[in-house]
Amino acid sequence: MTTRGAATGMLTGGLLAVAAISLTSWTTFITTQTAKFKSLGVTEPGWFVSIKPYALTDYWADHPLLRILCEQPAIWAVPTAIGLMVVVSKLTSASIPKDIRMKMLVLHAPEALGLKQEYIRDHESGH
Repeated sequence: MTTRGAATGMLTGGLLAVAAISLTSWTTFITTQTAKFKSLGVTEPGWFVSIKPYALTDYWADHPLLRILCEQPAIWAVPTAIGLMVVVSKLTSASIPKDIRMKMLVLHAPEALGLKQEYIRDHESGH
């Protein structure tokens, strides 16, 4: 996994999820506001009337599975993000430092195990 691959996947997956959830939330918000205006007997402001997504509300009613997928986007946004991470990481694999194994070993192995010295010794002898 490269830095660009991880960043691209996380950003894309997050934006897709937020967009999908916002789409259904906006429809729900408009529907509730319309009901509030009606229950109060107040006329709706002009700007509000112009943004009512009647067609979208009807679309959600006709396609309940799509609405569920937009309300719960993890089932498709996470695999999309992971797939994108893999593809971008493969395309940017030249940016991975040559000594990445050493860096990971230094960062994660306890010093008491002496793995750093063993790794250096193995790589100096040409393994």
